Amino acid sequence: MRGNKRDDQAKLFAERATSGAAVRMLTFVACFALSSCADERGYVMHEETLVDESGERYLGGACIEVADGVRTGTGGSVAAGSFSIDYEGVNGGTKLVVTTGSARVERFFDEAWLRGDKPSEDITVPIDTVTTLRLHLTGGRECVQPREPSSD
Repeated sequence: MRGNKRDDQAKLFAERATSGAAVRMLTFVACFALSSCADERGYVMHEETLVDESGERYLGGACIEVADGVRTGTGGSVAAGSFSIDYEGVNGGTKLVVTTGSARVERFFDEAWLRGDKPSEDITVPIDTVTTLRLHLTGGRECVQPREPSSD
């Protein structure tokens, strides 16, 4: 009879331990799933092209990770003048400000755009009277590095 009681206690202990482990595992999985959804990152990929009377010249680009409250940017200088491209994470989206010597353009891209759920967008900003900077902007869940400019 004693052997049966120990067996019963061992089974009961195993059941409790297993059910506790199962609850802890389900809790971990649920928390992990929620945190990965909450931490879903958005990226802005942009490519810069200089356009003037002689044609187009690809300058390069960047992949920018966007998060609320974070500011980042890039820029450049060409014969016609300089430009800056600044991003700020705001309300789940990103605010874009492009500044040249002769213009300032602002856009806001929402969270759906950052996830890649909306089409790419082109923005053209004048640098001087004959030269413009064209930005091709794409949102996405993964960072895709832009192509390199040719050395021609």
